[in-house]
Amino acid sequence: MLIIVMSIMFISVPMIIGSYRQFVKSAEALKEIQMLKMVAELTNQISRERAPANSAMSSQGQQQQVKIQELREYRQGVDQQYQNTLKALTHAGFNSVAEQLEANLLPHLHQGRLTVDLYCFTK
Repeated sequence: MLIIVMSIMFISVPMIIGSYRQFVKSAEALKEIQMLKMVAELTNQISRERAPANSAMSSQGQQQQVKIQELREYRQGVDQQYQNTLKALTHAGFNSVAEQLEANLLPHLHQGRLTVDLYCFTK
């Protein structure tokens, strides 16, 4: 009887360890996919900022003021999504990705916004 139990243990322990390793890999892959999803949603929101920006740049008079306010409100949502993405990336251990976003994305986003704002207020 002891031989049967020991045989089952020798067979099942490597299988359990292998399953656990597979589970850990799957959990890591899920975390990476979730972070990729957050970054993709952020880039989509930034891309969609073009519509209110185009509306603000093409409108005139009182309508322009309304469109500029809509643009400001949309930008607040984008900024909030940006902060949420940075926090999630840092919390999940993707510090280098968060740093790259801060170093590369944020300056270009501010430059693009500044260009739109200058155009809106100088035409």
